[in-house]
Amino acid sequence: LAKLELRAPAQVMVSLQNLAREAIVEAIRRPLPSPAVARLIVNTGSLATFASYSAITNEFHGTAEPPPAPVAIAFPGEADDRTLSLLNLRPDANYRVPRI
Repeated sequence: LAKLELRAPAQVMVSLQNLAREAIVEAIRRPLPSPAVARLIVNTGSLATFASYSAITNEFHGTAEPPPAPVAIAFPGEADDRTLSLLNLRPDANYRVPRI
């Protein structure tokens, strides 16, 4: 990509947009393992630089091939095996979201 960027900077952006879009679509379309009933997508903030979450999710709306389960994209949001932090609010096991 570094060599391509020197020759054709616009092509690098197109390639990164395609890769980001493919990653998001794949995450949305992937079947859920049992007993999961919904998918929460987190830690994808850097992809938003290259791909539009709203454009991708709008493409699924009303299509013949909807996602296999409800999807929530937390942006910004981070998670690991023990904690969840949405909008950078209290990342701990006793997660509470203040009323807005």
